[in-house]
Amino acid sequence: MFKPGGIYTRASIGEICYPGQGTPRNSGGNWYTGYARVLQGALKDNIIVFMNIGVPGRTGHNFANHFDPKNHLVTWYGKPGT
Repeated sequence: MFKPGGIYTRASIGEICYPGQGTPRNSGGNWYTGYARVLQGALKDNIIVFMNIGVPGRTGHNFANHFDPKNHLVTWYGKPGT
């Protein structure tokens, strides 16, 4: 469903996860603040992670997220307190 190197918006990911419904309707919550569990469809029970690598997010947090292309591994830090 997702292609390596592809560029996706939250809206396009919402359409993949929830065909015909698009991005979840609320303006806050996990979908808009970093990561969310998909609740239905082919990707049910997967986690979608919206993460920055090497740049701070909208709140100014700049976590040490990293992608290792050799091993295809992601080191990811979630929101504080989670």
